[in-house]
Amino acid sequence: MLLIGRVLAHSPHDPDGAWPPSAVRDIIEEIANPRLDDEFACQVSNNRGFTSRGLTDGGVQERELVEKYERDAEQIADIWPRTASVLRGIAQGCRRRAEREDSSADLTQDLWG
Repeated sequence: MLLIGRVLAHSPHDPDGAWPPSAVRDIIEEIANPRLDDEFACQVSNNRGFTSRGLTDGGVQERELVEKYERDAEQIADIWPRTASVLRGIAQGCRRRAEREDSSADLTQDLWG
């Protein structure tokens, strides 16, 4: 499941812009394995790679990702509920990272007075 989830996370968008593509959604729904879901989500996060920001920017980048993954989940939820749930989990992880970045930015602001 480890490799399958990681490979699936590299898939392109569907022609209609939906992500992950329907073939990947079908696999996630059919296999219905929590390990696959976790590995897919982990690789999606890793695919983001290195990021940089100003010391006081906070979690702006992560909140944009929250919106993207929630929008993707909403677009597919009726037919692929498990995949939508995985995307919502990814969004929740981004939300937590945004909160950490916001806290860090607040501390920096406080230290700089």
